[in-house]
Amino acid sequence: AGIILYADLILRGGNLSAKDRERLAVIQEQGQRAADLTQKILDFATESMLRRQNLDVNDFLRDMQMQLAHTLPENIHLHLTCPADEVITFADPDRLRQAIINLTLNAREAMPQGGNLHIALQRLHVADGADAPLPEMSAGEWAVITIADNGVGIAPEALPHIFEPFFTTRAPLGSGLGLAQVYGIVKQHGGFVDVSSELGKGTTFWLYLPRVAE
Repeated sequence: AGIILYADLILRGGNLSAKDRERLAVIQEQGQRAADLTQKILDFATESMLRRQNLDVNDFLRDMQMQLAHTLPENIHLHLTCPADEVITFADPDRLRQAIINLTLNAREAMPQGGNLHIALQRLHVADGADAPLPEMSAGEWAVITIADNGVGIAPEALPHIFEPFFTTRAPLGSGLGLAQVYGIVKQHGGFVDVSSELGKGTTFWLYLPRVAE
């Protein structure tokens, strides 16, 4: 952050040649990339500083809908399904937003010919002694965010590794940190991530977040 700030201050100072301005712009760009990479690693390691609050995920997703639509080309159609009333979780809105953006971008890359992206929110009650969607989930109240595309899908041999840092099926274009960041963000919120995929049919992610009693 300091490198980016000082480069910006120098640029604003004037009396620079065109070549010097070009060099400072490169410093700013590389500094921002380094900052983004550091944040992704911190998220995966669950070391990020969270600013958690009671968050209505219903309103949160509706507010994000326009932002997400702007990240998608015209041939990908976004569909949002939310319940009529509040679904409250104790979360950092900025980190949760980053997780959902990462999954949206992942879906975009999986649909180069266009398609449909469905985002849905629902409540889940897991009773004592009942089977949960994931064996490590405890009984209680959960908010479930589902993000599903009808893209190319993920190969079965790659699926067990997609949350590993630096694993990517898009080398050299992908950093291999986007899904690892999602995993770390959700885990740091006391939640879980699950995924299902079929080649040629698409991929579905489920984010399970503990729900605040209403």
